[in-house]
Amino acid sequence: MQKNSVERNEVVSVCRCLCVLVVSVVAFAGQNDPELAWKNQIEFPDDPFQSWTSPAYIKFTIVTTEGFDPNVVYYQDSSRYEYHYDFAVEHLDPFARMTIEQFDAVTLCASGQKAILGAVILPPWADPPINEYGIQLVRLDAFSREEVVRLFGVVRASVIAEPNVTAYYFPTYEQYPVAQQNRSWFEEQGVPVGSTARWSRGNTSYSQGWALGTLRFVEGSDIQAAYTRGELRPDDILLTDGVPAEVPSVAGIVTLMPATPNSHVAILARSQGVPFVHLAVMSDVASAQSLTGRTVYLSVTQDDFGADCRLKLLDAGSLSAEHRAALLALKQSLPVVIRPMVRQGRFWADTNDLQPDDIAGFGGKAANFGVLRDAIPDDCPRAMAFSFDLWNAVLDRSAFDAPLRDEIARRLSKYTEYPPANVQQLSNDLALVRDLFTDSRAVSFGDELEAVVLGALSEFGFDPMQKIRFRSSTNVEDSDRFTGAGLYDSFSGCLADDLDGDAAGPCACDPTESKERGVFRAIRKVFASFYNDNAFLERLKHGIDESYVGMALLVHHSFPDEIELANGVVTMERRWGESWSIEIVSQKGAVSVTNPPADAVPEIVQVSGTSWGPMPWVVQRSSLVSLRDDTVLVWEGDYVRLYELVVVAAERYCQVKPADSPMLDLEFKKLAPDGRLIVKQIREIPQAGAGEYATPFLLGQSRQYHTLQGRGSNVFTNHRLKSRWTLTPASTWLDEGTLQRCLYDDVRIEYVADGRVQEVTGPMSLLPGARHEYAAPQWDWDRYNLIDNWRLDDPCNPRTLRLRTTPAFQATVPDPVVTMDDLRLTVEVEYDRPVPTGETDVTFVEETTLYRPWEPGGQDWLDACEFGDPNTGVSIRVQFYMRWSWDPSSPTSIQIERTQIAGLTSEPIVLAGFFSQSVGGGAHLCPKNFLFEPRLESGISQEILDELRARDIRLIYFTTGARECRPTEWEDTPPAICFYGFDDPVEAPDGTPL
Repeated sequence: MQKNSVERNEVVSVCRCLCVLVVSVVAFAGQNDPELAWKNQIEFPDDPFQSWTSPAYIKFTIVTTEGFDPNVVYYQDSSRYEYHYDFAVEHLDPFARMTIEQFDAVTLCASGQKAILGAVILPPWADPPINEYGIQLVRLDAFSREEVVRLFGVVRASVIAEPNVTAYYFPTYEQYPVAQQNRSWFEEQGVPVGSTARWSRGNTSYSQGWALGTLRFVEGSDIQAAYTRGELRPDDILLTDGVPAEVPSVAGIVTLMPATPNSHVAILARSQGVPFVHLAVMSDVASAQSLTGRTVYLSVTQDDFGADCRLKLLDAGSLSAEHRAALLALKQSLPVVIRPMVRQGRFWADTNDLQPDDIAGFGGKAANFGVLRDAIPDDCPRAMAFSFDLWNAVLDRSAFDAPLRDEIARRLSKYTEYPPANVQQLSNDLALVRDLFTDSRAVSFGDELEAVVLGALSEFGFDPMQKIRFRSSTNVEDSDRFTGAGLYDSFSGCLADDLDGDAAGPCACDPTESKERGVFRAIRKVFASFYNDNAFLERLKHGIDESYVGMALLVHHSFPDEIELANGVVTMERRWGESWSIEIVSQKGAVSVTNPPADAVPEIVQVSGTSWGPMPWVVQRSSLVSLRDDTVLVWEGDYVRLYELVVVAAERYCQVKPADSPMLDLEFKKLAPDGRLIVKQIREIPQAGAGEYATPFLLGQSRQYHTLQGRGSNVFTNHRLKSRWTLTPASTWLDEGTLQRCLYDDVRIEYVADGRVQEVTGPMSLLPGARHEYAAPQWDWDRYNLIDNWRLDDPCNPRTLRLRTTPAFQATVPDPVVTMDDLRLTVEVEYDRPVPTGETDVTFVEETTLYRPWEPGGQDWLDACEFGDPNTGVSIRVQFYMRWSWDPSSPTSIQIERTQIAGLTSEPIVLAGFFSQSVGGGAHLCPKNFLFEPRLESGISQEILDELRARDIRLIYFTTGARECRPTEWEDTPPAICFYGFDDPVEAPDGTPL
């Protein structure tokens, strides 16, 4: 194919010319074909070659064989060609007769590579638009960092985009290690590293709950240090740019970068009712950043189907100390109850013989492992457990001429209050305690205890030449009341290193390790992790007696990273009936999902049990899975098999430990070479309790409202009742006593009377004729009504106003704080003198709805209606935004942007104000009826007003007519323009007077 158009006129040898001629014929045919299959450049953001997926992509090939320019990119029409192979064999001559196996051999391996495969990944629609895209390079072998920079530059040069558009390198799993190791270097070369995590479209809830505290911004890399320094405290709400593998105890977590569902941080937050949310909506990001350093109320909830994240992030700085204390009192959680450790009289046991009730002897992780061995013995590793007897035997060993337990107590017994006054000093003391465990010179196991450990490992049958994994198993984790996820550490050791009689390296199980890595080294490090900062702080927070708890061990052969094809976490619960629903969060290889890197988006797959069998569907793609592979595991077989395994394990768990609708958490791996799925942990996730509050607290914040301009309304009524409201309620509990009084401290109303905009301000309870009514609910499903009445004694027509306030929430709410956004507001006006509603009918009462005005965004488009009357020469053009909604608390509304009326005055009339333009219409806004009153337009010229008065024009009526909706014979009303004077009664073409 043609290498590059700029080379067509080069003088080349006869042999080279013949080669170019053969391929260029195909190339030029492709470029000139109106339905071309490929091209050398694409346009950002809306190229027709993009796929129909989300996110969209455009795949490319760079041919590297002789005769092709390695700086030319061949983009395939990715809506027609899903795979690189299908495109290449049809349009790229070097691959025309290859099988898929041959094609893979020359594209996915560095040796003998003839083409580079990849894709440009496009961002989803957003408002404002996301001005960036990703470049993905696909190969099983890692590209060198120099290769990445060169290929990135080639692809970026072929994308036509505005200067403000940024290209990112999105590494796949195979390329991820090089990207991580060279991130700074890549940045210096102008190759920023990212992932699709940058493009999260909506806020994401990782843990539901609510919190009240000071919002503190701390960079993700500095969270633990800031906590230790006292700059971040347990009662603070953390705002961060990325969530690390471990976060200390805080009141809430708000992250500006996506985190991972079912990470240790998420599971721990969920078990304690700590709200944890990722903000992707830019208005919410800006709000959070503006509230940094202030007292805020944070609430994170989801709808009944767990789909939509509902966020409240409110400025609570005006709360009184009394109200703040009363709200925080609602956060008091049930105490954590533990099973105190019990000496077993034996140092170890086969987990085949353990059950969850053995937590007091072997810790939660090991005790629960017996369920897996019982339920799915062929699909979980054989394992043994060391009891608390080993832990206590080590604590009884001497350290500085005293038992180790006494030395630990001496250092830590002074910390009895939570939070401790000096976290920095505590951190220093805990580090010294950990050093006691890991330093064999300070604390020795002794020959007798070492013989016990080595004998147990040998008797169980561990291969000395294969690494053994020692995993934390305490009685303050993996119970039904406390999860302890991520608080402790696990390590691997090599038995052969302890049996070889010397301390010289390398490691017998891993020659790449220059030093020995014996099992006692691993055990010491696991024991030391019992005194990790956050582990000790959690025990201190819950008032747990240190003498009752300790560290046991779960032990099985390790799974080296090189044999891990995938790993993940499954959470499961029974939502409907008896079938289990599960969520699988997984990632390629050994890239952790429980302690994830910040920029690797995991895959999320949900599987539901149905009468037809397990039904999986992909919720989110992994950022490390190339577009070639689609999913982390094999679709659909692996997902169905995993569902079947965890359901068997869950059923057995519920048999030995009955519970009402437990939520379970299981960890798994997929291992080479045969792709076997292994389940390696099961535990219950304690439920913090779905808070339901019957008496919510109204947080007093001012809100602005407009009278509704929408469908199914009369334009003359809309114009007559047009008003702007600012309501400021008091901060108060919505109990029955409070509801007997007016909720609103202050009110400001702008309305029209006597042909001009007028204003009422002041406390609502002090307005003329003010009276408050409380209408109690009549039925169980009914809600109360609050009605505030007052008088407006305008000369034209005195009236009584009634503001009706009705809660938009149910009898109970999931979090205790509500705002004006949770209330429905309607206004009823009762006139002293009747106003007309038809040709002969009149009324004393009219009603309208108040709604929160909105700023038009990318999801809203500027629409227009226009008409020129040939009889009068008058033309009208109305531009407006319309937002449709079926939510009764936020109804469909129209906001008029601008109106131009020509032919009535010497200069066109331009209206842009709120009061001068009104709209109404049919149930589906067909027709649309507009009413304009120029004298209510602020800043309009006096000359225009004088000309209109000279022509006796006060109101200008414009209807689009029913013809735009349903052009039928019996309803074919055309567009029309009418005028109404200052003194005469007015009647619209539809018979409705004003």
